[in-house]
Amino acid sequence: MPVKLHEKAFPSGQLKISLVYKDKVVSYYDKPNLVTLAARQTVLSMMYLAGRTSDPITTLQVGTGGTIDPLGLFPKPLTKGLTSLYNSVYTTTVSYTTDSSLPTVTFIANVPDTDLIGVSINEAGLFTTAGNMFNVKTFPSISKTGDFGIHIEWTIDFS
Repeated sequence: MPVKLHEKAFPSGQLKISLVYKDKVVSYYDKPNLVTLAARQTVLSMMYLAGRTSDPITTLQVGTGGTIDPLGLFPKPLTKGLTSLYNSVYTTTVSYTTDSSLPTVTFIANVPDTDLIGVSINEAGLFTTAGNMFNVKTFPSISKTGDFGIHIEWTIDFS
């Protein structure tokens, strides 16, 4: 009987959100995300299009439209065809670290304690220089106050 090997040719991702208080860091969320159809098509096109130009991930957006209920407890389901957040309210630049042995890249962004006070954040996405959404995740609402900042680590891997 032949052995079948299955390897994913497309990236997957993991979103980790921490709430950063003055005296402690609290893990809030750690789940897989959805890599959009457009991102998958872009990765695939790099395999056959000569002269493909780079469009790196450079920003993170967070928003308030990611839940189906007014209390923000139940995240909206996602589809690969999404091209934007449901309701983006904040954009920040990302830095990154890589681990070529896995291979992975982790994008890092922060929302300072002074920003988005009074806003219920429940969706996030990584965006390229051209404004294309690479991946997206909805999650239970974070009711943002001035008592904490939000630290986001978003790991994309091909392993």
